[in-house]
Amino acid sequence: MKIGVFGDSFADRTPYNPESPFKEDESWIADMESAGHKITSYGKTGTSTWYSFQQFIAHCEQFDHIVFCYSSLHRMHHLPDGLEDLSFLTTPDELYSLRRKIASITSKDESLDIYGLKWNSGKFYDYLNYFYKLVSTPINLIDLKSLSYLGITHPNYAGISQNKKITYSNYRIFLILENSIEYVSEKLFDAAAARGIIIYIGANISQYNIPPDAVIQIEPDAIKIHSKIVELQNLSTDEQYQIMENQQRAILSISKSWYCVDVLKQLANDISKEIAPYE
Repeated sequence: MKIGVFGDSFADRTPYNPESPFKEDESWIADMESAGHKITSYGKTGTSTWYSFQQFIAHCEQFDHIVFCYSSLHRMHHLPDGLEDLSFLTTPDELYSLRRKIASITSKDESLDIYGLKWNSGKFYDYLNYFYKLVSTPINLIDLKSLSYLGITHPNYAGISQNKKITYSNYRIFLILENSIEYVSEKLFDAAAARGIIIYIGANISQYNIPPDAVIQIEPDAIKIHSKIVELQNLSTDEQYQIMENQQRAILSISKSWYCVDVLKQLANDISKEIAPYE
């Protein structure tokens, strides 16, 4: 049976991030292949739903079944090459504007170093990117607070992390902001693997059976987040390590159920069961 896979990084067998645990030999796609299915993936990291739709139209006829796999249901945008990323998502669940506000606040006291793609790209890039996403977002999903802090240059921008493990090793406190408040991503578990204090802003982790002690979860409020960063930095080393140990103990209690290989295998099994009646 020939199966076509379309989507973003969740369907990409070779993500651009060299530190990603989503390797070809561990992907859910590989597990489906081991079950006897012939898989071809047109997933591409960082792209919009429109990109995968174009790929679907071009290639769908050669497959018996189609699987769409996305990291966010709001990747609905039709954008030019190079502007597909979600850094300026305009929907109410977005956390990009909060990320920019925190970067601006913490640059004043240098309490936070920022890593990531396309920071400090300038006003022209920021507003052009935002405009493309604004006009391609359904009007009922637009939240203009996403305009906040566009085009600002942040002196605390430290560049792109070439190796997450090495970057994390330079810090004791990690601020993890998801792209949206609707889901938990690998960001949380990358930080947990680095054994630091995790401040987390994203979906309510209790929805995913993650113990509350695994992170310090704060509502998406820039002032409160900044205050918590400063509070943790002012603790003694012993107090900081106690928080680290408590968080590690909590995350290890559920680590087996979140182990990426097991989760991906379960995804592959679920898909195989769904298509089995049609084979």
